[in-house]
Amino acid sequence: MGTNNKQKYERLEGMFLFADLVGSMECANYYSPEDYNTLLSQFHDHFWNTISSLDDYAYFKDLGSGEIRAAGDEVSMFLPARENIATILSVALVFKTSWLISETNLSRIKDGKPPIDVAIGINMGPIVKGPRSGWSRENGLLKDFGLGMEGLAISLAKRLETFGREGLFSRIMVGQTVADYLLRNRMPYQFHPHGKIEVKGFSQGIPIYELKTCWSYMLFYRGHKPKGFSEKIERIMGTDPTNAWYYLWMADSLALDREYKTADRFAYLALKYDSENAQACLIRAEAALWRQDYEAAKKYFNLAVQLGGDGFVRSASSDIAFDGQKRFKDFDKISPP
Repeated sequence: MGTNNKQKYERLEGMFLFADLVGSMECANYYSPEDYNTLLSQFHDHFWNTISSLDDYAYFKDLGSGEIRAAGDEVSMFLPARENIATILSVALVFKTSWLISETNLSRIKDGKPPIDVAIGINMGPIVKGPRSGWSRENGLLKDFGLGMEGLAISLAKRLETFGREGLFSRIMVGQTVADYLLRNRMPYQFHPHGKIEVKGFSQGIPIYELKTCWSYMLFYRGHKPKGFSEKIERIMGTDPTNAWYYLWMADSLALDREYKTADRFAYLALKYDSENAQACLIRAEAALWRQDYEAAKKYFNLAVQLGGDGFVRSASSDIAFDGQKRFKDFDKISPP
């Protein structure tokens, strides 16, 4: 039995996200089959709930060539067109954070166990969608694989996800193409370069970057604001006390709520463990403006520009103000026109 070759192949350009439960094999070893299946179901449901509750979902579900898949300890997402990079990054950030502070993980922490983290790989590039060669047996009958997507960009996204388990901050990894695209388009994301990794099938090492920013308005103003968010982040923080990304989440969420004094303290701690974090500098500048310390504000604002680039700072200012929050509205007092 072969595939239906009358179906045509379609070449697409798009964004790919793979997310994998870190340590799932260890869980399978000490969980009962029923409990392990429950864990995977919670993981799949959480991914779907993240997507279905995002504002962007109304746009996403109308895209005939978009796809979401869940199988075992992995979920994946495809969106056509490079312009969807902001959407797929929003999904990654919201899904990652809300999963970390979900009842599944908070219960584990309460029992003295570490949270089950998620590693994410994101890549962009051309793929081919069409008939997939092969078959499987189901209920005694042979069945075509049907339509599928294949391409180097997908394979690399999967490799990035695998490397994400070794991450230092968010464990959200992107390839060179994504990092370059975001830089060219002056979007408010900063990445930690991990150098080049050896990937099977590539003659040279592949550059890999880890996301270091975490804008909390994505959680707070798209229907995701969890009750007791700060307390939950603090509990996660206690399981990895040197991870600057957790302190950054806390600092940014507090700054968004105008709790600048406490936000400044957590931004300080974020810089203690990641001295080159532009977002933490921006939050410290914001806190300094609140207390009218213009010298300190100028110092941290200029440092944010130095670390993240002028495009990062300008984009962050406009993006975060869009919800009517008017953050960084006084930066014109310390920055050149």
